[in-house]
Amino acid sequence: MENELKEFIAGMSQADKEEIGEEVSLLSTGLVDSLGLVHLVAFVEEKYGIRVGPMDLTPENFDTVSRIAAYIRARIR
Repeated sequence: MENELKEFIAGMSQADKEEIGEEVSLLSTGLVDSLGLVHLVAFVEEKYGIRVGPMDLTPENFDTVSRIAAYIRARIR
């Protein structure tokens, strides 16, 4: 799951996949901007079959690859 997320983010941000560590802040480094977050949420919803509510769009859930993966895992159980 983490690798799929990294590949998507790398493709979207033109970054090298190896630059995107699991604990790197996607938001503060500029790897994901507000429009990128919209695309990332759409990818997560489609790929993993979950609905991301507006209240879930927080740095606690979407700031790093590991936080996104943990959020997805909690929602698909």
